Amino acid sequence: MYKRQVPEKVVINLHARRNALIPVLTLYGYTVASLLGGAVVIEDIFSYPGMGYWTTQALLNNDVGGIMASTLIFGIVFVIASLLLDIIYALIDPRIRY
Repeated sequence: MYKRQVPEKVVINLHARRNALIPVLTLYGYTVASLLGGAVVIEDIFSYPGMGYWTTQALLNNDVGGIMASTLIFGIVFVIASLLLDIIYALIDPRIRY
């Protein structure tokens, strides 16, 4: 009986790569959160004008409106990044349903 083998490239491209991408994408999603926190620290250290510096100044000056606005903006960015990550999960692996 003749057995036909599937080429290694096909197995890697169709099966292994998709399954290996899911943990990597999860790590990228968590990296977004750390980048937001790192922006606050780096902008404060180097006095670079940006969202992180503005957030630090709002904290130091007890500016409640500025603190709430920066928390809202960082939260929106994090939620959008998580939403995009979930959409990419569904595109990569059709078994994932929400």
